[in-house]
Amino acid sequence: MLILKILLWIIAIIAVIVLLCLFAPLDLEFTATPKKNDFALRLYRINLARKRKPKKAKKQAAKPKAAKKQKAKKSIKEKKEKLQEGLEWARLLLNRLGWLVSNIRVRNFNVKYISGGEDAAKAAIEYGAACALIYPIASVIDAKMHVAPNALKLNISCDYDIKESDYLFEVFLRLRGYHAVAAVLFIAYHKYVKNK
Repeated sequence: MLILKILLWIIAIIAVIVLLCLFAPLDLEFTATPKKNDFALRLYRINLARKRKPKKAKKQAAKPKAAKKQKAKKSIKEKKEKLQEGLEWARLLLNRLGWLVSNIRVRNFNVKYISGGEDAAKAAIEYGAACALIYPIASVIDAKMHVAPNALKLNISCDYDIKESDYLFEVFLRLRGYHAVAAVLFIAYHKYVKNK
């Protein structure tokens, strides 16, 4: 009888922990600058995943042209297969994305982009491209997600006196665990069970 009581207590504790995790806030924080990228995923302020990587310049060595052509053919086929698989996943995700996106809480969305360089025409074109990209994304985020007051901070400008363009991108999103679990189960069901 004592073993049965202990077993029931263990099951109850596990059930409470699972429920706490399902209702826990799942925080995603991402920061990108020209010199570094930071990423953090937290559950109840406990770091689940964290990456801090400074960007490194890539060194390219001289390779023979034949090897480059063979590698290019293989990489094109691999990219095509990955793209098809990615499109299939994106289609499945878009079926559920409307519901999932509407449950995301935006705590901070900060974009700072300063277009510049020695060529004024190139800087102006970059400025126009940045405006055409960032403002529609920000309006969709504002319309579809729960955005905290003063969370959207956009600063896009053009400065002809600086030598290179500079940017800062910060985003802090919050999602409840049960929304993420429901989306994963929906995708898994449609990917593996329904397609058989």
